[in-house]
Amino acid sequence: MVRKELLCSIAAYNLLLECRRQAVEISGVPPRRLSFTQVWNRFEISLLRQPPAPLAEWQRRDDRALAQAARAKLPNRPGRSYPRRAHPRRAKSTKFMHAQPTPATK
Repeated sequence: MVRKELLCSIAAYNLLLECRRQAVEISGVPPRRLSFTQVWNRFEISLLRQPPAPLAEWQRRDDRALAQAARAKLPNRPGRSYPRRAHPRRAKSTKFMHAQPTPATK
């Protein structure tokens, strides 16, 4: 069952990437400029959540979904380069075992 779920997810992802490639051809922008989430939303609403229909209607829906996906552009934000930051390491749990004070003797 897990294998089927994984294969279905991969097939859906590849289908969405192909839809995104076709939307890029329509819009003429680089592929990374189209929002993956917005393309998925257009694809899901226009194609997956619709009742079955004849082939001509399906092709019309597909063309409409591609046109909407082509308009799902991300803003152009040049020069977005941030310095890398290292997160501090978490203290090891054994550190406190070694650092216990010795009991005072009388």
